[in-house]
Amino acid sequence: MSNWLVPLKRGLAAAGYLGISHLDTRELISEGADIIMKQRRTDLMPRFNYEVPAGVAVVHDEKTLELFLAGMIAKAVKTSTWETVRFAYPARKMSTLEYTAGWRALSNGLGRHECHPILLIERDLYCFSEMDWHIAQLKIGVGLG
Repeated sequence: MSNWLVPLKRGLAAAGYLGISHLDTRELISEGADIIMKQRRTDLMPRFNYEVPAGVAVVHDEKTLELFLAGMIAKAVKTSTWETVRFAYPARKMSTLEYTAGWRALSNGLGRHECHPILLIERDLYCFSEMDWHIAQLKIGVGLG
């Protein structure tokens, strides 16, 4: 069992409202996720929107992502500033975004200067063009080390 989970299990057992401290780690995670998802009115639950958000670029695939990142870099070079960039990316492809050639090129270029791209995915889901989309924010972070 991971060390960070031991205090969590003890805390759950001490609270008394969850009698799952005897379960193993995988069951604890599964039961906890189930409890959160049953609470439909929490801020953790995504909301569904059916329109393209204003001012957000829609990136359809890996080639479009590469062009989008190139445009973002070109703007940063021209203005000499980094900005947080928001874009829509297909929900089913979101898990593989950081493995694309464009993302790796961005990571390599920033890595030489102890910086790295940070991808923050917003919780809401957008449904348009017969697909589900997530809005992602791209930020540049300063590396430590």
